[in-house]
Amino acid sequence: MTDVAEMCRVQPLVLPGGERTWTVLGSDHRPVGPAEEYLEYLRVQRVSPNTVKSYARALALWWQYLGLYALRWDSLTLEHVGGFLSWLRSGGGPGVTSIEPRAARFAESTVAVRLRAVMSCYGYHQLNGVELGRDLYRLVHRGGGGYKPLLEHV
Repeated sequence: MTDVAEMCRVQPLVLPGGERTWTVLGSDHRPVGPAEEYLEYLRVQRVSPNTVKSYARALALWWQYLGLYALRWDSLTLEHVGGFLSWLRSGGGPGVTSIEPRAARFAESTVAVRLRAVMSCYGYHQLNGVELGRDLYRLVHRGGGGYKPLLEHV
């Protein structure tokens, strides 16, 4: 099996106008189609370059996880996402279980941002008619619990 670090990575790009952006490259050194399509959508929406970079990092980790566990991006379950969160926290690969407590790889706030980026990408693809994890998207994006600004009701 290929080293996880070689499976997927974030690559900086310079656009024709000189603007710097980011993309996700797969193990074949080509852009990961679904991730790139979503990142391009963010660019067109004039999302902050820092957000594009953060989301690209999250999507690179997601595609690393998919590759490590031989999962398809368009057929996932809530269990797969739970596994991703566990993998982000521990860094353990398939068949690896640590009996000793380990320091977390990422802070919980970082794990939450990574999950948000992945779910946002899936939301984009679902709204564009791609059938994938509809139940997963519905469960994760059910009403309530989200942050609302202090004066939203005004």
